[in-house]
Amino acid sequence: MAQVGSFDPDCGKLLKDLEEVLRQLPGGFALRTFGSYASDTACRAPEVLDVVIYQEMMGRPAPGLEPRGPADPVKDFVACLLAHPDRFSALEPHSSMQQGVRILAFNFANIHSKQELMIYYGDSTSGIIDVLLGPLLRLQPHALPLVKTVKRWARRHDLNPPGFGGYHWTVLCIFFLQQQGFLRCPKQSVSAP
Repeated sequence: MAQVGSFDPDCGKLLKDLEEVLRQLPGGFALRTFGSYASDTACRAPEVLDVVIYQEMMGRPAPGLEPRGPADPVKDFVACLLAHPDRFSALEPHSSMQQGVRILAFNFANIHSKQELMIYYGDSTSGIIDVLLGPLLRLQPHALPLVKTVKRWARRHDLNPPGFGGYHWTVLCIFFLQQQGFLRCPKQSVSAP
C-alpha cells in the first residue's frame, strides 16, 4: 500500500504499527484508511491521514453474543498510542465539527517521519467509497491530476469550509469525466422495467 504525494512515504509502516496496537484492544477491531489517502487524491502537504476503527463481525451474531469491546474504542486506542510518547503526541482538534481524535505520529520509519492522524470510530462500511475511488480514478490518466487541481483551486479560493474534506470535489470531477466520456459510468445492477 505504498502511497506518494502529500503523505509521508512511510505511511504503510505506520499503518502496520497502528494495526498492531489496535489488536491489543478487546472486541476484534480493525482499521481502515479513508479520505484522500485511500483515494490517492491528496494535494497539499502535509495531508491528514484519516483512519477509522470499526468492529469486525462475520455475519450477524446471535442476540446476547455480540462482541464486547471498550465503551469508547477511539479513546482507548488513542490512550494505547499515547502510552508511547516517543512515537505519538496528542494535538488539539481542528474544530468542533470534527468528532475524531487528532494525534501526531513520528519516528515510525526514521527519525524524520511525521504524520498527522485523525482517528474516527465507524462501522465495516466506513471509508469504502474512498477505497473504490482510487482505482476508478486510475482508469483515466488525467483523472487524478484533474481532481488534485480542482481541490487546490477550491482551497485557494476558500471554497472548503473548516473541517470539510475535498470529497465533493472528487465526485464532481468524476461526474465531469463521465459526462465527457473519459470515464465509464458504473453499470446498474438492476435492469429498468
